[in-house]
Formats: sequence, structure tokens, C-alpha cells
Amino acid sequence: MTRLHRFGRDESGAAAVEFAIVSLIFVIFCMALIDFGRNIDAQSRLAHAADAAARVVFLDKAATEAQVTARIEAGFPALRYDRMTLRLTDITLGAKPYRQITVTLPLRFLTPGFSGRNGMSTVQRIVPAS
Repeated sequence: MTRLHRFGRDESGAAAVEFAIVSLIFVIFCMALIDFGRNIDAQSRLAHAADAAARVVFLDKAATEAQVTARIEAGFPALRYDRMTLRLTDITLGAKPYRQITVTLPLRFLTPGFSGRNGMSTVQRIVPAS
């Protein structure tokens, strides 16, 4: 019984176990912060692309989706537009024609527990068509 009694009172590995538990939580928290920052950056790039598309559509009323996309990719290579999708829609508000620009970007999470819950970020702009 003395060996079992000594084993039960031994505290030599307690700090290592506590560190393992706390460090796991800390690493997951840091990954969540990195995910949050990445997605805020992606949202900012998405808004910038929508603003650039709105400017192109405002200056060229007959621009197509392909032309707007090509101009944004050529003018702003740092936006990494390859993952974004752009859609132009003709709408009417108060008997006046407008063009709605919708830019979407898939969001990817790296944090454990959220990695399977990917989403979509969308930004819309409305530009007068006349």
C-alpha cells in the first residue's frame, strides 16, 4: 500500500498537465484571433472591390460583368480577386433604373471547431443606370 499511497500524493507532473490544458486553450484562442483578422481583411478587400466595381459601372453604364471583373483584376491586383464573384443586376427603385453590384467571397475558418462552418461574405452597391 505504501507505493500506491506515494503515487497518489506525487505532484511532480501536475505543472506539466496544467500547462498542457492551458496551452491548448491558448492556441485555439490565438487561432480564432487570426481567423477573425483574416476575415476582417477579406471583408475590407471585398468592400474595396465593390467600390471599384461601382465606379466602373457608374462611368460606363453599358459595362458587363466580364468587363467590370477584368477592369478590377487589372487595376487592383493586390485584391486577390480570383476568389471573389461579381454579379450585376438591373433593378428599379421609385421608377428609376439602377444597377445592383453584388460581390461575394467565401470565408474559410482555420480554428478547430469552426473549420467545417465556412460561410460567405457579401457586399452590395447600387449605382444609377441613367
